[in-house]
Amino acid sequence: AEYMGKHRLNNVEKRKFYYDRSTSTLVNIENGSTVLIQNVDTKRWDRLATVVESNYNYRRYRIKLPSGRLLWRNRIHLRPIQTELITEDNNYNDEDIKINPLRRSERKTRQPARLMYE
Repeated sequence: AEYMGKHRLNNVEKRKFYYDRSTSTLVNIENGSTVLIQNVDTKRWDRLATVVESNYNYRRYRIKLPSGRLLWRNRIHLRPIQTELITEDNNYNDEDIKINPLRRSERKTRQPARLMYE
Protein backbone atom coordinates (compact mmCIF):
# COMPACT_ATOMS: atom_id res chain seq x y z
CA ALA A 1 0.00 0.00 0.00
CA GLU A 2 2.85 2.37 0.79
CA TYR A 3 4.44 1.69 -2.59
CA MET A 4 1.21 2.63 -4.41
CA GLY A 5 1.00 5.91 -2.47
CA LYS A 6 4.52 6.90 -3.53
CA HIS A 7 3.87 5.79 -7.10
CA ARG A 8 0.66 7.86 -7.29
CA LEU A 9 2.44 10.89 -5.82
CA ASN A 10 5.21 10.52 -8.40
CA ASN A 11 2.60 10.46 -11.21
CA VAL A 12 0.92 13.61 -9.86
CA GLU A 13 4.24 15.45 -9.75
CA LYS A 14 5.10 14.30 -13.26
CA ARG A 15 1.74 15.47 -14.66
CA LYS A 16 2.16 18.85 -12.93
CA PHE A 17 5.65 19.24 -14.39
CA TYR A 18 4.49 18.58 -17.96
CA TYR A 19 1.40 20.78 -17.60
CA ASP A 20 3.39 23.69 -16.16
CA ARG A 21 5.86 23.60 -19.06
CA SER A 22 3.35 25.22 -21.41
CA THR A 23 1.82 27.73 -19.00
CA SER A 24 2.77 31.32 -18.32
CA THR A 25 2.15 33.46 -15.25
CA LEU A 26 0.05 36.56 -15.86
CA VAL A 27 1.07 39.85 -14.25
CA ASN A 28 -1.15 41.07 -11.40
CA ILE A 29 -3.30 44.12 -12.15
CA GLU A 30 -3.40 46.92 -9.59
CA ASN A 31 -6.68 48.39 -8.31
CA GLY A 32 -7.69 51.48 -10.30
CA SER A 33 -6.00 50.25 -13.49
CA THR A 34 -7.79 50.55 -16.82
CA VAL A 35 -8.30 47.28 -18.69
CA LEU A 36 -9.85 45.94 -21.86
CA ILE A 37 -12.41 43.16 -21.40
CA GLN A 38 -12.68 40.26 -23.81
CA ASN A 39 -16.21 39.76 -25.13
CA VAL A 40 -17.25 36.19 -24.29
CA ASP A 41 -19.24 35.68 -27.52
CA THR A 42 -17.03 37.34 -30.14
CA LYS A 43 -13.64 36.89 -28.38
CA ARG A 44 -12.78 40.52 -29.21
CA TRP A 45 -11.24 43.03 -26.79
CA ASP A 46 -13.90 45.69 -27.24
CA ARG A 47 -14.95 46.95 -23.79
CA LEU A 48 -13.16 49.29 -21.42
CA ALA A 49 -13.36 49.04 -17.61
CA THR A 50 -11.57 49.90 -14.37
CA VAL A 51 -10.37 47.35 -11.78
CA VAL A 52 -12.05 47.92 -8.41
CA GLU A 53 -10.72 44.96 -6.37
CA SER A 54 -9.04 41.60 -6.74
CA ASN A 55 -9.64 38.26 -5.10
CA TYR A 56 -8.30 34.68 -4.99
CA ASN A 57 -4.59 35.44 -5.29
CA TYR A 58 -5.08 37.98 -8.09
CA ARG A 59 -6.87 35.52 -10.35
CA ARG A 60 -10.34 37.07 -10.10
CA TYR A 61 -11.01 40.80 -10.47
CA ARG A 62 -14.04 42.98 -9.81
CA ILE A 63 -14.29 45.54 -12.59
CA LYS A 64 -16.46 48.60 -13.12
CA LEU A 65 -17.81 49.44 -16.56
CA PRO A 66 -18.36 53.07 -17.66
CA SER A 67 -22.11 52.49 -17.17
CA GLY A 68 -21.44 51.83 -13.46
CA ARG A 69 -22.10 48.09 -13.63
CA LEU A 70 -19.82 45.88 -11.51
CA LEU A 71 -18.66 42.47 -12.79
CA TRP A 72 -16.29 39.71 -11.69
CA ARG A 73 -13.88 38.59 -14.43
CA ASN A 74 -11.03 36.10 -14.50
CA ARG A 75 -7.55 37.51 -15.18
CA ILE A 76 -7.28 35.74 -18.53
CA HIS A 77 -10.20 37.85 -19.86
CA LEU A 78 -8.59 41.18 -18.85
CA ARG A 79 -5.85 43.02 -20.70
CA PRO A 80 -4.22 46.00 -18.96
CA ILE A 81 -3.71 49.13 -21.08
CA GLN A 82 -1.88 52.39 -20.53
CA THR A 83 -4.07 55.21 -19.21
CA GLU A 84 -2.53 57.83 -21.52
CA LEU A 85 -4.06 56.01 -24.51
CA ILE A 86 -7.59 56.83 -23.32
CA THR A 87 -9.28 59.99 -24.59
CA GLU A 88 -11.33 62.37 -22.45
CA ASP A 89 -14.67 60.81 -23.51
CA ASN A 90 -13.58 57.48 -21.93
CA ASN A 91 -12.88 55.79 -25.26
CA TYR A 92 -9.64 54.39 -26.55
CA ASN A 93 -7.96 54.78 -29.90
CA ASP A 94 -7.69 51.46 -31.75
CA GLU A 95 -4.52 52.51 -33.57
CA ASP A 96 -2.69 53.30 -30.32
CA ILE A 97 -3.29 49.94 -28.65
CA LYS A 98 -1.06 47.23 -30.01
CA ILE A 99 -2.91 43.92 -30.02
CA ASN A 100 -1.15 41.01 -31.64
CA PRO A 101 -2.91 40.21 -34.92
CA LEU A 102 -3.97 36.69 -35.76
CA ARG A 103 -1.12 34.95 -37.56
CA ARG A 104 -1.80 33.05 -40.75
CA SER A 105 0.47 30.53 -42.37
CA GLU A 106 2.20 31.69 -45.55
CA ARG A 107 2.79 28.13 -46.69
CA LYS A 108 1.74 27.51 -50.28
CA THR A 109 -0.71 24.66 -50.57
CA ARG A 110 -1.83 22.76 -53.61
CA GLN A 111 -5.14 21.07 -54.05
CA PRO A 112 -5.25 17.29 -54.24
CA ALA A 113 -5.35 15.78 -57.71
CA ARG A 114 -8.57 13.94 -56.93
CA LEU A 115 -10.44 17.25 -56.63
CA MET A 116 -9.23 18.71 -59.93
CA TYR A 117 -11.76 18.46 -62.71
CA GLU A 118 -10.49 18.90 -66.22
